[in-house]
Amino acid sequence: MNIDSFVAFAKANRIFKVWEEGNIRPMLVGGFGIKLAVNRLDKKRNSISRFEQDLIQNTEDLDLHFNIKNTNYKRSPYKAYVAVYQFLSNVIRRFAEEKNIDLLRFNMSKSVKIETGKTKKNFKFVPINDKRTSVPKIGNTKIYYIIPILLDGKPFIDATITSEPYVDLSKNMLLNKAGLKDTGMPIKTIKGYIEEMISVSIRELIPNKYREYQKRNPIVGTHKIKGYKDAVRLKVLCNYVKDGSLIEPCILIRMLFPLIKHGTSIEKSRAKNILNKYSKLIGKNISKSVPGLVV
Repeated sequence: MNIDSFVAFAKANRIFKVWEEGNIRPMLVGGFGIKLAVNRLDKKRNSISRFEQDLIQNTEDLDLHFNIKNTNYKRSPYKAYVAVYQFLSNVIRRFAEEKNIDLLRFNMSKSVKIETGKTKKNFKFVPINDKRTSVPKIGNTKIYYIIPILLDGKPFIDATITSEPYVDLSKNMLLNKAGLKDTGMPIKTIKGYIEEMISVSIRELIPNKYREYQKRNPIVGTHKIKGYKDAVRLKVLCNYVKDGSLIEPCILIRMLFPLIKHGTSIEKSRAKNILNKYSKLIGKNISKSVPGLVV
């Protein structure tokens, strides 16, 4: 049973179209959202190479953000957690019944949230309660709670209660309403995913800026494959860019990508030199391009 079966179920039952709790709107982030957005626009996938197709399609779990910014829950993240947990519990139960899946194959945690220590670098899981000792922040996104759902011990859905200041969900500016109808999932606009991946890629690419992301640096990182996949996703999304404010970041990733993909030691050195030379300029320009983005 793969995640595509769940997506088909969500579309048939209009799961994400009809649910709204305190104005919280779920938004599909990350690789699977990009996969759906790209497939919807380019059904024959003529705009990307076979290699890029394979990488974009190779994602098997869902990442959902439930943003409480400008909602009835903005002062009570714990109540938002309870509402989202109940919603997802019902969805998983219905899905299991419809697909004849033993409900015991699912593991939906009731007792974790994500916290950071004083340095805001160390993440840990602690029992759920309504008392906050600290709220971790990645870029400009506050992370209140994570609800991990496993199927047969493998990641299936990660639902995160967030506050994301540059996403104005009260107006649904990033929600692709036609895409929601077509796919059954609350996907973003292409611009929305480009902004998301710019934010991620900045943290991975710009040297000495976000230490916790340096291991994902696609050129020199210890987990470079993750950063490499993110660079491919951003490059592919840039094939569909129409917003003028995003042209410059897309030019940058196109310039860097051959160096990332075919990195000899000389090319890696050249790429690092480009990043070092333009890192401040990149941050300045992209800050203007992406509302609220902290770089």
